[in-house]
Amino acid sequence: MIDQYVGNWAQFLNGAGETSDVLGVVTVLETLPETGIELYETIHQNTLPDAPQLARDSNYQLATGLTSGGLRLTARIAITFEAKTAERKQDPSEQAVELGRRLPGLTAAAARAGAPCSPMDADEIMAFVRRSYDPASVVDIERGLHSGEGTGLEWADCGPRTANETSDGGRYFHDGAVSATWEMREAPKGAVTESVLQRLLSPNSAVPIKRVAIVYRPHSAGEGTQIVDSDYRNALAAASGGSVKQMGIASAQAQIDVASTAQARMEQARGAGVTRFGVLVTVTEPVGSSDVPKIDALIQDLSRQSRLAVRRSWCWQSAAFAASLGIGVIPADHSTIPSFLSS
Repeated sequence: MIDQYVGNWAQFLNGAGETSDVLGVVTVLETLPETGIELYETIHQNTLPDAPQLARDSNYQLATGLTSGGLRLTARIAITFEAKTAERKQDPSEQAVELGRRLPGLTAAAARAGAPCSPMDADEIMAFVRRSYDPASVVDIERGLHSGEGTGLEWADCGPRTANETSDGGRYFHDGAVSATWEMREAPKGAVTESVLQRLLSPNSAVPIKRVAIVYRPHSAGEGTQIVDSDYRNALAAASGGSVKQMGIASAQAQIDVASTAQARMEQARGAGVTRFGVLVTVTEPVGSSDVPKIDALIQDLSRQSRLAVRRSWCWQSAAFAASLGIGVIPADHSTIPSFLSS
Protein backbone atom coordinates (compact mmCIF):
# COMPACT_ATOMS: atom_id res chain seq x y z
CA MET A 1 0.00 0.00 0.00
CA ILE A 2 2.82 2.42 0.87
CA ASP A 3 4.57 1.75 -2.43
CA GLN A 4 1.29 2.42 -4.21
CA TYR A 5 0.86 5.73 -2.37
CA VAL A 6 4.42 6.80 -3.18
CA GLY A 7 3.97 5.87 -6.82
CA ASN A 8 0.67 7.73 -7.06
CA TRP A 9 2.21 10.81 -5.47
CA ALA A 10 4.93 10.70 -8.11
CA GLN A 11 2.20 10.52 -10.74
CA PHE A 12 0.49 13.52 -9.11
CA LEU A 13 3.67 15.59 -9.42
CA ASN A 14 4.34 14.23 -12.89
CA GLY A 15 0.87 15.33 -13.96
CA ALA A 16 1.62 18.84 -12.71
CA GLY A 17 4.69 18.95 -14.95
CA GLU A 18 2.75 17.88 -18.03
CA THR A 19 1.14 21.32 -18.24
CA SER A 20 3.24 24.45 -18.51
CA ASP A 21 0.98 26.60 -16.33
CA VAL A 22 1.82 24.97 -12.96
CA LEU A 23 4.50 27.06 -11.27
CA GLY A 24 4.73 25.03 -8.11
CA VAL A 25 3.12 22.56 -5.73
CA VAL A 26 3.58 23.22 -2.01
CA THR A 27 2.64 20.68 0.64
CA VAL A 28 2.42 22.11 4.15
CA LEU A 29 2.33 20.11 7.38
CA GLU A 30 1.78 22.24 10.44
CA THR A 31 1.59 21.53 14.16
CA LEU A 32 -0.50 23.80 16.38
CA PRO A 33 -1.74 23.84 19.97
CA GLU A 34 -5.08 22.04 20.10
CA THR A 35 -7.84 24.43 21.19
CA GLY A 36 -10.64 21.85 21.11
CA ILE A 37 -12.97 24.38 19.49
CA GLU A 38 -13.59 22.40 16.31
CA LEU A 39 -14.72 19.29 18.19
CA TYR A 40 -16.76 21.34 20.67
CA GLU A 41 -18.60 23.25 17.95
CA THR A 42 -19.18 20.07 15.95
CA ILE A 43 -20.75 18.35 18.97
CA HIS A 44 -22.73 21.47 19.87
CA GLN A 45 -24.22 21.73 16.39
CA ASN A 46 -25.05 18.02 16.20
CA THR A 47 -26.51 17.51 19.68
CA LEU A 48 -30.30 17.63 19.79
CA PRO A 49 -31.86 19.72 22.57
CA ASP A 50 -34.10 16.80 23.57
CA ALA A 51 -31.28 14.24 23.67
CA PRO A 52 -30.86 12.33 26.96
CA GLN A 53 -28.98 14.34 29.56
CA LEU A 54 -26.40 11.57 30.07
CA ALA A 55 -25.61 11.49 26.35
CA ARG A 56 -25.26 15.28 26.19
CA ASP A 57 -23.03 15.38 29.26
CA SER A 58 -20.82 12.60 27.89
CA ASN A 59 -20.40 14.38 24.57
CA TYR A 60 -19.51 17.72 26.14
CA GLN A 61 -17.06 16.09 28.57
CA LEU A 62 -15.39 14.44 25.61
CA ALA A 63 -15.22 17.74 23.73
CA THR A 64 -13.83 19.76 26.62
CA GLY A 65 -11.67 17.24 28.46
CA LEU A 66 -9.62 15.38 25.89
CA THR A 67 -8.68 17.84 23.18
CA SER A 68 -7.28 20.99 24.77
CA GLY A 69 -3.65 21.20 25.80
CA GLY A 70 -2.22 18.87 23.18
CA LEU A 71 -0.89 19.41 19.69
CA ARG A 72 -2.60 18.74 16.38
CA LEU A 73 -1.20 18.16 12.92
CA THR A 74 -2.82 19.80 9.91
CA ALA A 75 -1.94 19.38 6.23
CA ARG A 76 -2.77 21.20 3.02
CA ILE A 77 -1.65 21.27 -0.61
CA ALA A 78 -1.30 24.49 -2.59
CA ILE A 79 -0.93 24.49 -6.37
CA THR A 80 0.12 27.75 -8.03
CA PHE A 81 -1.01 28.29 -11.61
CA GLU A 82 0.04 30.88 -14.16
CA ALA A 83 -2.46 32.40 -16.59
CA LYS A 84 -1.12 31.58 -20.04
CA THR A 85 -3.70 33.06 -22.42
CA ALA A 86 -4.53 36.73 -22.93
CA GLU A 87 -8.14 36.12 -21.90
CA ARG A 88 -7.16 34.54 -18.58
CA LYS A 89 -4.64 37.28 -17.83
CA GLN A 90 -7.23 39.99 -18.41
CA ASP A 91 -10.18 38.25 -16.77
CA PRO A 92 -9.50 36.21 -13.59
CA SER A 93 -12.90 34.53 -13.94
CA GLU A 94 -11.66 32.82 -17.10
CA GLN A 95 -8.76 31.37 -15.13
CA ALA A 96 -11.17 30.35 -12.37
CA VAL A 97 -13.26 28.39 -14.89
CA GLU A 98 -10.15 26.50 -16.01
CA LEU A 99 -9.13 25.74 -12.42
CA GLY A 100 -12.64 24.54 -11.63
CA ARG A 101 -12.47 22.18 -14.59
CA ARG A 102 -9.18 20.65 -13.40
CA LEU A 103 -9.86 20.61 -9.66
CA PRO A 104 -11.76 17.28 -9.51
CA GLY A 105 -8.91 15.51 -11.27
CA LEU A 106 -6.34 17.02 -8.91
CA THR A 107 -8.22 16.07 -5.75
CA ALA A 108 -8.80 12.55 -7.09
CA ALA A 109 -5.08 12.18 -7.86
CA ALA A 110 -4.18 13.36 -4.35
CA ALA A 111 -6.65 10.88 -2.85
CA ARG A 112 -5.03 8.03 -4.77
CA ALA A 113 -1.73 9.09 -3.17
CA GLY A 114 -3.22 8.70 0.30
CA ALA A 115 -4.00 12.41 0.77
CA PRO A 116 -7.77 12.83 0.42
CA CYS A 117 -8.56 16.53 0.39
CA SER A 118 -11.23 19.06 -0.47
CA PRO A 119 -10.90 22.65 -1.74
CA MET A 120 -10.58 25.32 0.96
CA ASP A 121 -12.92 28.30 0.79
CA ALA A 122 -11.79 31.91 1.13
CA ASP A 123 -12.66 32.08 4.85
CA GLU A 124 -10.50 29.04 5.62
CA ILE A 125 -7.54 30.43 3.67
CA MET A 126 -7.79 33.83 5.34
CA ALA A 127 -8.08 32.09 8.72
CA PHE A 128 -4.82 30.13 8.52
CA VAL A 129 -2.92 33.09 7.06
CA ARG A 130 -4.10 35.42 9.82
CA ARG A 131 -3.43 33.02 12.70
CA SER A 132 0.03 32.30 11.25
CA TYR A 133 0.94 35.96 11.54
CA ASP A 134 -0.98 36.44 14.80
CA PRO A 135 -0.97 33.18 16.80
CA ALA A 136 -2.82 34.84 19.68
CA SER A 137 -5.91 35.16 17.47
CA VAL A 138 -6.27 31.43 16.89
CA VAL A 139 -9.07 30.92 19.44
CA ASP A 140 -11.28 33.70 18.06
CA ILE A 141 -10.61 32.65 14.47
CA GLU A 142 -11.39 28.98 15.06
CA ARG A 143 -14.52 29.81 17.04
CA GLY A 144 -15.84 31.91 14.15
CA LEU A 145 -14.73 29.38 11.57
CA HIS A 146 -16.33 26.31 13.15
CA SER A 147 -19.41 27.91 14.70
CA GLY A 148 -20.75 28.91 11.30
CA GLU A 149 -20.69 32.61 12.16
CA GLY A 150 -17.61 33.26 10.01
CA THR A 151 -14.33 34.89 10.94
CA GLY A 152 -15.25 38.35 9.65
CA LEU A 153 -11.85 38.60 8.00
CA GLU A 154 -11.14 40.42 4.76
CA TRP A 155 -8.08 39.82 2.61
CA ALA A 156 -6.61 43.11 3.82
CA ASP A 157 -6.77 41.80 7.42
CA CYS A 158 -4.70 38.67 6.83
CA GLY A 159 -1.18 40.06 6.79
CA PRO A 160 0.74 41.35 9.81
CA ARG A 161 -0.16 44.70 11.36
CA THR A 162 3.48 45.26 12.24
CA ALA A 163 6.49 43.24 11.13
CA ASN A 164 10.24 43.57 10.92
CA GLU A 165 13.34 41.42 10.67
CA THR A 166 16.18 41.62 13.16
CA SER A 167 19.33 43.45 12.15
CA ASP A 168 21.18 40.17 11.65
CA GLY A 169 18.42 38.89 9.35
CA GLY A 170 17.87 35.73 11.38
CA ARG A 171 14.47 36.36 13.00
CA TYR A 172 11.13 37.78 11.94
CA PHE A 173 8.91 39.70 14.38
CA HIS A 174 5.19 39.92 13.56
CA ASP A 175 2.16 40.86 15.69
CA GLY A 176 3.53 39.83 19.07
CA ALA A 177 5.29 36.71 17.82
CA VAL A 178 8.74 35.89 16.52
CA SER A 179 9.50 33.32 13.83
CA ALA A 180 12.58 31.77 12.33
CA THR A 181 12.71 29.85 9.06
CA TRP A 182 15.27 27.31 7.90
CA GLU A 183 15.78 26.19 4.30
CA MET A 184 17.05 22.92 2.87
CA ARG A 185 20.72 23.19 1.95
CA GLU A 186 21.20 19.61 0.84
CA ALA A 187 18.72 16.84 0.06
CA PRO A 188 18.84 13.44 1.80
CA LYS A 189 21.58 11.20 0.45
CA GLY A 190 21.58 7.47 -0.07
CA ALA A 191 18.48 5.31 0.20
CA VAL A 192 15.41 7.33 1.18
CA THR A 193 12.34 5.62 2.62
CA GLU A 194 8.81 6.97 2.92
CA SER A 195 9.39 7.79 6.61
CA VAL A 196 12.59 9.80 6.17
CA LEU A 197 10.96 13.07 7.28
CA GLN A 198 8.92 11.59 10.12
CA ARG A 199 11.01 13.05 12.97
CA LEU A 200 10.87 16.52 11.43
CA LEU A 201 7.13 16.39 10.69
CA SER A 202 5.94 14.86 13.97
CA PRO A 203 4.50 17.16 16.67
CA ASN A 204 7.09 18.25 19.22
CA SER A 205 6.15 19.88 22.51
CA ALA A 206 9.35 21.95 22.45
CA VAL A 207 8.12 23.75 19.30
CA PRO A 208 4.30 23.81 19.47
CA ILE A 209 3.91 25.98 16.35
CA LYS A 210 5.98 24.40 13.60
CA ARG A 211 5.41 24.45 9.86
CA VAL A 212 7.21 22.30 7.28
CA ALA A 213 6.64 23.21 3.64
CA ILE A 214 7.93 21.08 0.77
CA VAL A 215 8.10 23.12 -2.42
CA TYR A 216 7.94 21.16 -5.68
CA ARG A 217 8.65 22.81 -9.03
CA PRO A 218 8.01 20.23 -11.77
CA HIS A 219 9.97 20.40 -15.00
CA SER A 220 8.17 20.00 -18.28
CA ALA A 221 8.77 16.76 -20.19
CA GLY A 222 11.17 18.48 -22.59
CA GLU A 223 13.18 20.07 -19.80
CA GLY A 224 13.29 16.77 -17.92
CA THR A 225 14.76 14.97 -20.94
CA GLN A 226 17.49 17.58 -21.34
CA ILE A 227 18.37 17.44 -17.63
CA VAL A 228 18.68 13.66 -17.30
CA ASP A 229 20.64 13.42 -20.56
CA SER A 230 23.00 16.17 -19.39
CA ASP A 231 23.48 14.50 -15.99
CA TYR A 232 24.24 11.19 -17.69
CA ARG A 233 26.81 12.75 -20.03
CA ASN A 234 28.50 14.54 -17.11
CA ALA A 235 28.63 11.31 -15.10
CA LEU A 236 30.18 9.44 -18.04
CA ALA A 237 32.77 12.18 -18.48
CA ALA A 238 33.66 12.06 -14.78
CA ALA A 239 33.98 8.27 -14.85
CA SER A 240 36.30 8.25 -17.85
CA GLY A 241 38.42 11.25 -16.84
CA GLY A 242 40.60 12.14 -13.87
CA SER A 243 44.21 11.47 -13.05
CA VAL A 244 45.72 8.12 -12.08
CA LYS A 245 46.08 9.34 -8.49
CA GLN A 246 42.32 9.98 -8.34
CA MET A 247 41.26 6.68 -9.95
CA GLY A 248 40.86 4.77 -6.65
CA ILE A 249 38.13 6.55 -4.68
CA ALA A 250 36.87 8.93 -7.35
CA SER A 251 36.14 6.23 -9.91
CA ALA A 252 34.01 4.22 -7.46
CA GLN A 253 31.76 7.21 -6.79
CA ALA A 254 31.79 8.05 -10.48
CA GLN A 255 30.53 4.57 -11.37
CA ILE A 256 27.71 4.95 -8.86
CA ASP A 257 26.82 8.30 -10.44
CA VAL A 258 26.79 6.72 -13.90
CA ALA A 259 24.45 3.95 -12.73
CA SER A 260 22.07 6.34 -10.96
CA THR A 261 21.91 8.83 -13.83
CA ALA A 262 21.40 6.00 -16.32
CA GLN A 263 18.50 4.72 -14.22
CA ALA A 264 17.01 8.22 -14.01
CA ARG A 265 17.34 8.54 -17.78
CA MET A 266 15.50 5.27 -18.37
CA GLU A 267 12.76 6.11 -15.85
CA GLN A 268 12.23 9.51 -17.45
CA ALA A 269 11.96 7.88 -20.86
CA ARG A 270 9.27 5.58 -19.45
CA GLY A 271 7.20 8.57 -18.32
CA ALA A 272 8.56 9.57 -14.91
CA GLY A 273 8.80 13.28 -14.19
CA VAL A 274 11.73 15.42 -13.10
CA THR A 275 10.98 17.80 -10.23
CA ARG A 276 13.00 20.37 -8.34
CA PHE A 277 12.16 20.50 -4.65
CA GLY A 278 13.10 22.32 -1.48
CA VAL A 279 12.08 22.34 2.17
CA LEU A 280 11.26 25.28 4.46
CA VAL A 281 10.88 24.84 8.23
CA THR A 282 9.29 27.66 10.22
CA VAL A 283 8.94 27.85 14.01
CA THR A 284 6.85 30.56 15.71
CA GLU A 285 6.81 31.52 19.39
CA PRO A 286 5.56 34.42 21.53
CA VAL A 287 8.06 37.26 21.67
CA GLY A 288 8.60 37.06 25.43
CA SER A 289 9.33 33.34 25.58
CA SER A 290 11.34 32.74 22.42
CA ASP A 291 14.74 31.07 22.63
CA VAL A 292 15.96 31.05 19.03
CA PRO A 293 19.43 29.52 19.71
CA LYS A 294 17.81 26.58 21.51
CA ILE A 295 15.24 26.17 18.73
CA ASP A 296 17.96 26.39 16.10
CA ALA A 297 19.81 23.50 17.73
CA LEU A 298 16.59 21.47 17.92
CA ILE A 299 15.69 22.05 14.26
CA GLN A 300 19.22 21.18 13.18
CA ASP A 301 19.01 17.94 15.18
CA LEU A 302 15.56 16.99 13.83
CA SER A 303 16.76 17.73 10.30
CA ARG A 304 19.83 15.54 10.71
CA GLN A 305 17.60 12.72 11.95
CA SER A 306 15.60 13.22 8.74
CA ARG A 307 18.85 13.20 6.71
CA LEU A 308 18.36 16.82 5.68
CA ALA A 309 20.97 19.56 5.81
CA VAL A 310 19.32 22.90 6.63
CA ARG A 311 20.48 26.44 7.32
CA ARG A 312 18.78 29.57 8.60
CA SER A 313 17.19 31.71 5.88
CA TRP A 314 19.42 34.66 6.62
CA CYS A 315 18.21 38.10 5.44
CA TRP A 316 15.02 36.85 3.81
CA GLN A 317 13.05 35.67 6.83
CA SER A 318 9.86 37.56 5.93
CA ALA A 319 9.81 36.15 2.39
CA ALA A 320 10.63 32.63 3.60
CA PHE A 321 7.81 32.87 6.14
CA ALA A 322 5.33 33.78 3.38
CA ALA A 323 6.67 31.08 1.06
CA SER A 324 6.18 28.41 3.73
CA LEU A 325 2.48 29.27 4.13
CA GLY A 326 1.44 27.75 0.81
CA ILE A 327 -0.35 30.81 -0.57
CA GLY A 328 1.23 31.03 -4.00
CA VAL A 329 4.56 32.60 -3.07
CA ILE A 330 7.17 30.64 -5.06
CA PRO A 331 10.64 31.94 -4.04
CA ALA A 332 12.26 31.28 -7.43
CA ASP A 333 9.74 33.54 -9.17
CA HIS A 334 10.77 36.48 -6.98
CA SER A 335 14.53 35.96 -7.22
CA THR A 336 16.91 38.40 -8.86
CA ILE A 337 19.09 35.48 -9.98
CA PRO A 338 18.59 34.58 -13.67
CA SER A 339 16.40 31.52 -14.15
CA PHE A 340 19.08 29.59 -16.06
CA LEU A 341 21.28 29.79 -12.95
CA SER A 342 18.62 29.22 -10.28
CA SER A 343 17.18 26.17 -12.06
